[in-house]
Amino acid sequence: TVALPTPTPAPPVPQQIFIDTPAPDTTVGSPVVITGRTATFPTNGQLFFRFVDAANQQLGAGNFAVQGAVGQPTIFNAQLTFNAPTSGGPVRVDVFDQGASGVLASASLNMWVDPPQSLVIDSPPSGTTVGSPIVLTGRTARFPFQGNLGYSIIGPDGRQLGGGTFPVLGGPRQPGTFNASLRFILPIDGGNVRIGLFDQDAQTGVTVASASITVRVAPQPQQISFDTPPAGIAVSSPVVLTGRTVRFPFQGSLGFRVTDGVGILLGQGAFPTDRTFEGGSTFSASLNFSLPSGGGPVRIELFDQNAVTGVIVASSSVDLVVPPPLSQQITIENACAGYHRRQPGRRHRPCHIVPERWSVELSCHRSEWGAARHRPVSSLRCAWPAGHVQRQYHV
Repeated sequence: TVALPTPTPAPPVPQQIFIDTPAPDTTVGSPVVITGRTATFPTNGQLFFRFVDAANQQLGAGNFAVQGAVGQPTIFNAQLTFNAPTSGGPVRVDVFDQGASGVLASASLNMWVDPPQSLVIDSPPSGTTVGSPIVLTGRTARFPFQGNLGYSIIGPDGRQLGGGTFPVLGGPRQPGTFNASLRFILPIDGGNVRIGLFDQDAQTGVTVASASITVRVAPQPQQISFDTPPAGIAVSSPVVLTGRTVRFPFQGSLGFRVTDGVGILLGQGAFPTDRTFEGGSTFSASLNFSLPSGGGPVRIELFDQNAVTGVIVASSSVDLVVPPPLSQQITIENACAGYHRRQPGRRHRPCHIVPERWSVELSCHRSEWGAARHRPVSSLRCAWPAGHVQRQYHV
C-alpha cells in the first residue's frame, strides 16, 4: 500500500474589517448605525468599537455580534451609542477584532456631530406690546432642519392666530441667525399672545428644540374700510358698497348717510354686516339714494353707532360722482326731402336746416298743401335764420 502525502493546510485568511456605511464625514448623531463586513469570522463572533472626539477623548465603547459562520466572511449591522460632544465637532469610531494576542484587525471612520440644537429669541423681550407683523430676531446653535424654523402664535383664548415657517441664515455645521417678520391675527380685545418657535425634522416629525416668548397686544379700535367702489368712480342708485370692520359693530349693523356736494341729504339708513372668525365683520350693501338733479359729487358715510348712548365709535366715507342725466338726441336724415315740390300759386323757398335749433313737438297736426285734412303726428319745427320764420316739417 502506497501512503498518500498529507495535504498541506491552507494558510489562515488574514482578518480584515471594512465599514460600508455611513460614508466618511457624514453628519450623525447618537445612536448611529454602522454596517460593514469582515474577511473571516472574528474572535468569539464579535467586534469591539470605540468612539473618540477630536482630542482623542473617549465618547463610548462596547462590542456587537456579527452574522456568519466560523471560518467564513461575516457582515454586521450595528446600532452604536456614544456621548456626543457638547459643542459638536468631528468624531471617530474604531472597530476592531480583539484576540488573545491583541488587536487582529481594525477599521476607522471619521464622522461629524452637530451640537445639540437650541433656539434663542433675542428680541423683542417678553412683555413687549406689539402689533402685526412682529419682528423676531435670534439665533440657533446649529443650522435647523430644511434651513427653516417653524412658528405658531396663540391668542389669549387659546386660538391659533398665525403659524408657518421662516428661513434661517447660516449653513450646515454652522450656527444660524434669524430676523423674521411674522404676521398674525390681532385679537380684538387685546391680551397676552404666545409666540413659539421650533426646529422640526420634516421627515420624522420630531421636534429637537423649541423656544417661546409672551408679548402683549393692545385692544383694537373700531375701523371701517371700503373695498369697493374706489373713490371718484361714477355711480348711480342703488350703489353697492363692500368692505370690512375691525370689530363687529353695535347691533351687527352699520348706518349710512348720502349727501351731495353741498351737504344736502340724499339718503340714509342702516344695513347688516357678517361676523368674521377674527371678531370683525364684512359687508356688501346695496344703498338707495336720490340722485342730484344735475349730477355731481356725492359722499357716502358709514358709521358704527351705539344705539343706547348714541355715540358714534367709528366712521368712514368715500367720495363718488353721479354723472349728469343724458340729453335727448334726435338724428334727422333727409329733413328737406319733399320740401322742394313746387305748389301752384306759391313761390319756392330754399330749405335751410339749422340742426342745433330743432325742437320736438310731442303732439301736433300734419296738413297737406291745399288739403283740409288733419291727423295727429309727430312733427319737427325749425327757425329760419332770416327773420326767424318758423316752418314745420313732418316726419
